[in-house]
Amino acid sequence: MEDGFYQYALRKTDGFVFSDDGTHNDRVRRLVTQVRKMAITYFYQTPAAFAREFDQDDWVQHAMIHFFKCIETYDRKRPFDNFVRYIVKRRLEDQRRRLYRSNPETDTGADGRPSRFFSGISASIQRKAEADPAAGPEQDFLRKEAARILLKCVRQLEKVERMLFAKHEMENVSFRKLYDLVPGYAKSFATFKRWYQTNIFDRVKTCTRSRLPE
Repeated sequence: MEDGFYQYALRKTDGFVFSDDGTHNDRVRRLVTQVRKMAITYFYQTPAAFAREFDQDDWVQHAMIHFFKCIETYDRKRPFDNFVRYIVKRRLEDQRRRLYRSNPETDTGADGRPSRFFSGISASIQRKAEADPAAGPEQDFLRKEAARILLKCVRQLEKVERMLFAKHEMENVSFRKLYDLVPGYAKSFATFKRWYQTNIFDRVKTCTRSRLPE
């Protein structure tokens, strides 16, 4: 994703003002590298338990998405690289706060620090599986088994695809917003919707149906 993003950023930032010296290629490459390192730093500063669902690549992807948004909102009133570093750092801080808010503290770990569990897509599916507490034991078992199978199928997707599936199917994020999150994945909005249906939704649907008991 980063190489493709670099090429996209190179085109879109032509003529932007930067604070450092060098060719345009060098400036953009250097800034992309800096943003990636910022994301990795935040990854290592969060509890290790988070890595099970929001790993290093997820942090990098999150940072690159906001880098892209900076390109779209840049007003040329300040150097672009300073603007990107400021915005991306704030968004990474926001992401870390969201992780902590959505993951209550559990028992203290062996290192003396509070351990936490990650309530990501796994927990979203689990909540849906437990949506009807009045259901009988058989229905309860089948619903939880379906949730387990669904989660297993979702985990077969690529990281970006898992993110898109979770946002659309679990968080009800619109296709238009999803399209804006992943520039370069499709040439048009209509193509993106078809790509999502074929490469993400249909794959998960087929996988889930093939594993469900008759």
